[in-house]
Amino acid sequence: MGVFAVCLQSRGLTATSGWDAVERQFDGMFAAGVAAWPSVRVEPEAFAHYVAARLPDGGSLEEALSAVHGADLYLACACASGSTGAIGVFDAAMRDVAEGTLARFPGARVLGDDTRQVLGAKLFVSEGGAPPRIAEYSGRGSLRGWFRVALSRQILSAIRATKREVALDEDQLALTPASSGDPELSHLRRRFSSEFAQAFAAAMRALESSERNVLRHHYIDGLSIDEIGAIYRIHRVTAARRLARAREALVAGTRRFLAARLHASPSELRSAMRILDGAVDITLQRALRETGPFEDNPSSSVHPVSK
Repeated sequence: MGVFAVCLQSRGLTATSGWDAVERQFDGMFAAGVAAWPSVRVEPEAFAHYVAARLPDGGSLEEALSAVHGADLYLACACASGSTGAIGVFDAAMRDVAEGTLARFPGARVLGDDTRQVLGAKLFVSEGGAPPRIAEYSGRGSLRGWFRVALSRQILSAIRATKREVALDEDQLALTPASSGDPELSHLRRRFSSEFAQAFAAAMRALESSERNVLRHHYIDGLSIDEIGAIYRIHRVTAARRLARAREALVAGTRRFLAARLHASPSELRSAMRILDGAVDITLQRALRETGPFEDNPSSSVHPVSK
């Protein structure tokens, strides 16, 4: 029995097709890594332990292995070990992803010319004894897509930390008088500002974690429908429907909680509901940033994404 099979058995996993077949799957992954990154060296035993640690506990072991991007996980394994050569290969391979991601954030210009190198390097630095961020990549999606998401979050965090300006309260911004000059809506925004914020927060908490995740992918990570579809391995139409349903659930929940909180006449209540769609998208970005990391992803960390 090979090292990989022993690693899997130590986790209590079983192979329905037999351990020889599982070992062949592993050998194929290792060979793919060697072929894709010929200048990067990873010992087979180290890679076996690395892959085994990132497989899910439930479901078919063979199916889980088939879904792994073996060559990408091979490079990630080498980078997580601290290999400067592997990190250099990673940097070269991901340069276009980094530049394209930075270009999506106009505010990134405040970060300086070395942003890509500085932020990219943080993926390979161990902080507080914890493994480097690259170790969170599970192989269940392309490494390029995972890097795009991870870098997007770092850029957003760096922009917020670097900007020297007074930030507007987005909840209040969403509820300030509209430029259209509608006096009724302006009055309602002022009157129900606090109730709206509380109802919105309650509705956000009531969402399924999967619904918050898809909203966060779109509104915070800036991912397209195609990229969200790649995360979950679903068609772009299905991804669009999931996003629409999550947003609709949030709006409906906000309406429900708002109706329960308001002491308003029926006409005022109907009018108050009219402000929701205009306020949700602005408030949503702040609320999602405050809900913390993903909660139901299959890799126990950031969802990988692929083009």
